[in-house]
Amino acid sequence: ARINDSANLNAISYGRKAIVATQSANGGYYWNIPKLFDSAASPTTAVAIFALKYYANLTTSEQSAVTRGMNYLISNQMTDGGWPAYPGDPISDLYTSQSALLALLQSGLTPSNTTVSKALTYLNSKQGSDGGFGGLSSTSYSAMIYKLAGTNYQTRLSQTIAWIKANQNPDGGW
Repeated sequence: ARINDSANLNAISYGRKAIVATQSANGGYYWNIPKLFDSAASPTTAVAIFALKYYANLTTSEQSAVTRGMNYLISNQMTDGGWPAYPGDPISDLYTSQSALLALLQSGLTPSNTTVSKALTYLNSKQGSDGGFGGLSSTSYSAMIYKLAGTNYQTRLSQTIAWIKANQNPDGGW
């Protein structure tokens, strides 16, 4: 099967419609469909934005969902610049914060935006002296973020990529 086969395109279209249809009234997305918890969460909202923004030709309803999702993320940022894993958590979570930051950058916000700037400061505080973020997944995620953040983050990107290279196994894997 090919990505442009009609069955695949129909499945993608159906999935995109489902993402729009399951957005909560506050602009966030719930952890599970059907809804098992009565509150939206930042990680699922970030992933929903990422999924919608991956496609270049957004419908009006998709763009509206992205905007509402972005507003949800912006309003749920913690004072340290990160985001909690679950609504009501008192501390920021690195993965959730990376997801939210990546979604906001992918949606067109730049480091000059206050929310993004605070999030980048939070992310910078989590980078180890070796350039990593505690593991391959979080370090790779940070590399994508620094790439999207632009030239002012080139040094951080280089440090992150150096960590990834230094931690590659002799067989080529990680």
